[in-house]
Amino acid sequence: MKTTKLIFALVCAICLGGLCSCEDNRTQYMDEFDTLVYFRNGGEQAITLYSVGDNARYSIPICKGGSVLDATATARIAVMDQAQLDIYNMENDVKYVQLSDDCFEFLTATEFSFASIDPYQVAVVELKTDKIREYQEASTDGSTYVLGLQVYSPQKVSRDINRLILMPEVDVPVVSFGVNGEDFYNFTPESPEDNVLSSTLTINMPASSVEWEFDCTVEAMGQDWLDAYNAENGTDYALLSDEKFTLPDKIHFEVGKAEASFEVVVNRVGFSPFEYFAVPIKLASCSKPELQIDTEAVYLLLVRLEPTLDTISLTTSMLYVPASFTATNDGDGVPALVDGNTATYWHSPWSSSHTGDDVYGVYIDITLNSPLNVVRFTYWTRSSNNNGVPKHIRIGVSNDGEDWEMIGEVKSDLPTAAGESGTLPTFYRADSFTHVRFGIVESAAGLLTGTSSNYTALGELVLEGATM
Repeated sequence: MKTTKLIFALVCAICLGGLCSCEDNRTQYMDEFDTLVYFRNGGEQAITLYSVGDNARYSIPICKGGSVLDATATARIAVMDQAQLDIYNMENDVKYVQLSDDCFEFLTATEFSFASIDPYQVAVVELKTDKIREYQEASTDGSTYVLGLQVYSPQKVSRDINRLILMPEVDVPVVSFGVNGEDFYNFTPESPEDNVLSSTLTINMPASSVEWEFDCTVEAMGQDWLDAYNAENGTDYALLSDEKFTLPDKIHFEVGKAEASFEVVVNRVGFSPFEYFAVPIKLASCSKPELQIDTEAVYLLLVRLEPTLDTISLTTSMLYVPASFTATNDGDGVPALVDGNTATYWHSPWSSSHTGDDVYGVYIDITLNSPLNVVRFTYWTRSSNNNGVPKHIRIGVSNDGEDWEMIGEVKSDLPTAAGESGTLPTFYRADSFTHVRFGIVESAAGLLTGTSSNYTALGELVLEGATM
């Protein structure tokens, strides 16, 4: 049967602070009593116990106070019977049940003599957590098991502090991941081949109560688990092969620490850009059998290669917009797309019908000065109104400006206000390209494919790219 350790060290705290605390409390009774005996921590006291292999010891200070500083006194502690506790229950509208004798044991005497110089005495009770836990788990009527105590003395005992109701709650410490779920890391082509990624395990108890060393182990989960996760969450993560990562042999918890760090080494060589690779990790074992491990927790390490993008300096000569897509009576023309001024704008025709491309609608072509594999666009909507903001965008690439391959499409989460910027996702093709097409398939004014008088407008267009 597992037992526990009390979450706080009451013996030291009470013994060191008891004299001062008892002196502070007794002054309120000086005018009424020559001598007063009472529990220092009278009333209801909730305490948390943890199943860690040791019974808990709880220190109970009994104080002597009053107006006669050098008085002597005697006192004794008695365990309340259920009949006494029932009276307390009725008075306080609670439902407490007294713990049986097999749940606790006093390790000190329960009768005390106070010399004139003694401001307090201390009783120590051992709480047997295995038995307490049995009673708590067996309770089906909502009762709360407590250890009710009373102090008696020939001297005066104040009614409101002559009772101590200990309310132990037993928890089983659980080891889990500091990050429970997805944890993302991005590499660049400049990152080391072997990358050390750090995470933690935690135990749900105060660090001061961790009085022993122990080790945990973790293990990776396979394709079946990841397939189920992808299906449930609408993701498309690829399982990182075993030879591409290394898990620690063990993860060590030190005394006085409720957290332990661990490292996963990931080799990024051969990664496809922008593809998420997953290492699902679960807890496998703990060297301290009294502790539980969270078998449902999964640390999902997600890694991908993302190149560093450079801003491509665009000039008007690099841009091509078909004449039928360029308004002659509105805006500042194609140069406004790359003049660095978001107040100026390019506008497509709106007063007459025009025929847009069946795939890309109204488009802007860019001839690159050097090939790229990776592109990302940022654009600004027209500053003065939003009636032509893009609603559906397609990105195409080519090496001759004639044959185009679509490598990206966005039709949600685009800016809708005037003068607002939006950055599209980063798109990649394994083979390099020398031409990029920014196609607006639909705007707030309507579809731009086929023949229509619908229109669009942009305040600025920025291109970033990289070669891999």
